[in-house]
Amino acid sequence: MNVKELPSYFKGIERDLFIKDEDGFERIGDKTDINFSDGEFCNVYDADVVMFSVDEYRGAGKQNNSDYTDGIRKEFYGLYPSRREVKVCDLGRMTVGAELRDTYFLLSEICGCLFELGKTVIVLGGGDDLSLGVYKGYSQIGRIINMVGIDSRFDLTGVSKDDGSIYRNWLEEIMTAEPNYLFDYTLLGYQSYYVEKGGEDLLDDLYFERYRLGLLQGKLEKTEPILRDCDFISVDTGCLRKSDCKESISPHGFYGEELCKLLHYGGLSDKLSCLLISGFAQNMDSGCKITAHGLYYFLEGYTGRMGEVDIEDNDNYLRFEVLLNPQDGGGTYGDDGKQIEKALFYKSKLSDRWWIVVPCSDELKKRYRRHYIVPCEYKDYQEASKGKLPMKWIKAYNKLNR
Repeated sequence: MNVKELPSYFKGIERDLFIKDEDGFERIGDKTDINFSDGEFCNVYDADVVMFSVDEYRGAGKQNNSDYTDGIRKEFYGLYPSRREVKVCDLGRMTVGAELRDTYFLLSEICGCLFELGKTVIVLGGGDDLSLGVYKGYSQIGRIINMVGIDSRFDLTGVSKDDGSIYRNWLEEIMTAEPNYLFDYTLLGYQSYYVEKGGEDLLDDLYFERYRLGLLQGKLEKTEPILRDCDFISVDTGCLRKSDCKESISPHGFYGEELCKLLHYGGLSDKLSCLLISGFAQNMDSGCKITAHGLYYFLEGYTGRMGEVDIEDNDNYLRFEVLLNPQDGGGTYGDDGKQIEKALFYKSKLSDRWWIVVPCSDELKKRYRRHYIVPCEYKDYQEASKGKLPMKWIKAYNKLNR
């Protein structure tokens, strides 16, 4: 698919979704290039961030409609813009397919086209099974990715139905796809009583990471290096607690402001190219507001990007080498039985953020050039000085060298 074909697959937005206030100040809607139903298609080339909705709920066993995503737009368009502006265009509502798999395919075509243009994409979806369509967009362009899920449960062991519904097992389909373009997956905020037996063990066996809700609340800064290393964030609004989102199924979950902070971290990531927010029920009043605020903080984070991607041989980074003293019984062993004698860290002079290098062959460095330098925290450097390396490093090492 190319950009000239995009208008054929989108329906424009009605102008009454954006009601201008009379205070004389510009709102986000004034600053957004919107595909209105009675206007011209927006200019994708000029945009930094491209946004659209996919009102596809059949994978979640519900009827398709645009009530919720329209509600998000009303709330989002009416907010005041950040001081540092981002060029956003809203393509409107993507046409859903006659069959569910048709929707996945079209979503993958559109995302692949936008990724090749270097755009950051925001998808407002129906069920979180739409993550499969986004993933296939990356596979179309041959990009190996890291993915983060923000959800209260795993989507690994559901049953595919005759109608193509894979609402509770789309993640398994991603993990087992051939050829596979998923290098790393991390689940944030899951609640163990919603996790079927064996789900945690499966993620561990694949060297993926998982963080329970209780471990993260009050410690969200732990997620910054994870989200900095991410290409694709998939948010299921079921991660929110019922007190903040009355339509949520659980009394526990992230607070609205916590989700905003997570999305702010995601926006800051120079690697991140897609945010999917989905899983919502229809007619969610409080969910519309939280989602709109989350979009605001994601875009505010985007304005803080520093281009910290190419780290080696770059004068903007300080290099630190830590000996792990293997001769004294220190060091860390990978699954390949080799003892690791030293660890190499980089620290940005611009942001004070840290990265650690995962040793691998030159051939693997070429193939996984975006994955063998792993974001970390300063305390990881401190721990390495005592001979202990972070678990994320160990898992990345085992994936690269297995």
